Amino acid sequence: MGKRSKKRRKTKKTAPPVQEEPTLEAEIKSQMPEVSSTSPSDNWTAKVPQWTAILAAILIAWGLGAWLRLYWVDHAEKTPAYQWQGHYLPTTHDSYLFTSVIHQASNTNSLPVPLKNHYVPVETGAITLLGTGLVRYGGFHVADVITYLPVFMAGLLAVPMVLLGRLYGSTLAGCCSACLAVVAYSYFNRTNAGYFDTDMFSVTMPALILYFLLRAHKEESLPWLLGGGIGIYIYPFFYNAGGPIVTAMGVSFIGFRGLFWFFKQNKISVESKDFTLASIPLICVASIFCSSMSGFNLVKAPIVPLIGIVIFLGTFFVVRWLKTGKIAQSRQALIFLSAIGLVWMVGFSNSFDRIRNATISYLPAIKNKIDAEKRQEGAKQNPIIYKNPKETNIEARKADLKEFMERISGSSWGCVLALLGYLLLVILYPELIIAIPFIGIGVFALKGGHRFTIHAVPIAAMAAVFLPLCLLELVRRFMKSCKAKVPSDWKWPEKPGEYFSEFGSWIFAMGGVRIVMLVLALALIWPNIQRAKERTTGSSRMSKLGTVLDQSEVQLLDDIHKASHPGDYVHTWWDWGTAVWYHAERNVLTHPGNQSPDTFVCAKMLMTDSPRLSAHLGIASAEYYHHKGGTAVHHLFKDANTNQPPSSMLKLLEEHLPVAPTRDTYLYLPYQLIQFYSVLESFSERDLIKGEPMPRSKWIMCGGYKTDGPQQVTLMHPLNTTVPIFHVDLKTFAMANLRNPVNAYNIHRSLQRGINPLQKLEPQ
Repeated sequence: MGKRSKKRRKTKKTAPPVQEEPTLEAEIKSQMPEVSSTSPSDNWTAKVPQWTAILAAILIAWGLGAWLRLYWVDHAEKTPAYQWQGHYLPTTHDSYLFTSVIHQASNTNSLPVPLKNHYVPVETGAITLLGTGLVRYGGFHVADVITYLPVFMAGLLAVPMVLLGRLYGSTLAGCCSACLAVVAYSYFNRTNAGYFDTDMFSVTMPALILYFLLRAHKEESLPWLLGGGIGIYIYPFFYNAGGPIVTAMGVSFIGFRGLFWFFKQNKISVESKDFTLASIPLICVASIFCSSMSGFNLVKAPIVPLIGIVIFLGTFFVVRWLKTGKIAQSRQALIFLSAIGLVWMVGFSNSFDRIRNATISYLPAIKNKIDAEKRQEGAKQNPIIYKNPKETNIEARKADLKEFMERISGSSWGCVLALLGYLLLVILYPELIIAIPFIGIGVFALKGGHRFTIHAVPIAAMAAVFLPLCLLELVRRFMKSCKAKVPSDWKWPEKPGEYFSEFGSWIFAMGGVRIVMLVLALALIWPNIQRAKERTTGSSRMSKLGTVLDQSEVQLLDDIHKASHPGDYVHTWWDWGTAVWYHAERNVLTHPGNQSPDTFVCAKMLMTDSPRLSAHLGIASAEYYHHKGGTAVHHLFKDANTNQPPSSMLKLLEEHLPVAPTRDTYLYLPYQLIQFYSVLESFSERDLIKGEPMPRSKWIMCGGYKTDGPQQVTLMHPLNTTVPIFHVDLKTFAMANLRNPVNAYNIHRSLQRGINPLQKLEPQ
């Protein structure tokens, strides 16, 4: 038997006919490559129109977003109050933070005394590096970069939206969802002209990461997974607070692949299981080290992100090598790496702590409770309880259900359709559960503030537009289960004639559902366009998008710049701190990037009825902050306790200035600050030991005034400015009762000028 087997194998090995068949096959394939070897989807000539359609869809959505945002520029051109020195002013406080960084980094005439605790471009991430490059090397004015870059960057959200639509079978659906996303109420509000903030990246980047992860899942492709991992790793450099978002996405991807394996373990291939094992360590490493890629961490500890990228790329090449199966026990090695990645991320990294801490920071009631418990546990800790600035942040204000839905989709019914669409998408394509962090963060807006609705915009737009296609797919799958002859998917056929011959009326269903989808998309987009126009030029002062400061208020800062010297301090409420940095180029205690307990100092200065205390508090806080570091209140109240409460220490400060002034200190009171007096009172008039506010004063906003002689002022009703509500005799006016820091003369002068005067603080 053995000899016959050898002879038989030898005969097969040398038989001439075996050599002839492949030769003939090769000859036929070489003569007819399109027919026998290359499918239309793989042929580059077929891909050209596909990519042309994708590019056209992206440009349509991007153009719509840019056109709608330029509407504000046209309006600002006709509004002199929105302009300063021939350029437009920023429309959000955070813009001034990045504007100041770009201005100082590109300024050839740098200040002789650098601004205290000012940032460099790397610290604030990609947004300021890009802006600095445009100003320094592109020759653009910093104000123009701030105005126009959001206009053209915001529309880039169209790129992942169109690609997601194409990934699930419809470039047209991708175009419609992209058009809806770039004009959605919440996203438009936070990416309008002059709104130079990280929101330009905070949604676009995660949407692109989602596309990479979904494509990696569908094709079980390591290169696409690498793209998703790199996106997770670098995202905090584009959006400093984005670590928890992409970490949640990575965990969702790992969790879904694990469930996919668990429920289909007998149906999926070995290669699919290996892909799941390979993805776990890669995503884990990216999530573990992503926080090191924030700009502040890059400056503080640059070696950590370098170590992280080496480990990340090393992990990729190792799992890629193991996945080839060319070495023995490759499956066991992948399991071992996956276990290490999971244990490291869950047990020995701060990945989940980042999610928890970011959530709690926008839930002041919970945060205050935790802080109180910590103070009780440690007797040596500072017992003072300041008010959390995020409690009064408009963006952190809780959204009611109606406002929540309108911010996400432009209308309540649109949001309901988006929810139904997402549920159907998950039923039809379970991998879209990976997008659940977008939905979760959006829903968090009901508790954490309406700013978070922006994160739900992309998925809501995609889900709402895909709803008609989802319903058609449900019908198709039902008919397929009934053994009816149906198409394989909802893609539009390349050859409609042949499609009609094979599937009959399905061609009309495919065309009809796309018409319905277009009509639905237009119906969803229109309310958002109307809201955007109202936001730009609306008659309501509260709804209209204005600039942070108007021309006259910027003029006051320019006056400070001329009257002061580098190194001096300007005290104001934290919202305007970075505006002082940019226009006056002077130091500040607090600003939008540093909402520290020093907000108490500014609030107390503005609310106290003692000009002496206001002056001493301003001077002492500036000196402590500048020379000793940390917060000023830490040094002011370092010896505070229940026997010597902060109120007693403030009385001592009023009588005696504890430090010798080394610089001048100014108080900036923009006219808009009048609206904040009730907020200022909640910060300054409180028991700092118990953390409880004092009984609140009754504040009434007036709509205008008129003067009757040099000492008589009549204050008018806010809604009907012809109706008087208060008559004030400035000669006998008791300023202490109004808890106002300025005297009657300055009040009168402010009313005459329409703006609050610049005051220089002097020790009394």
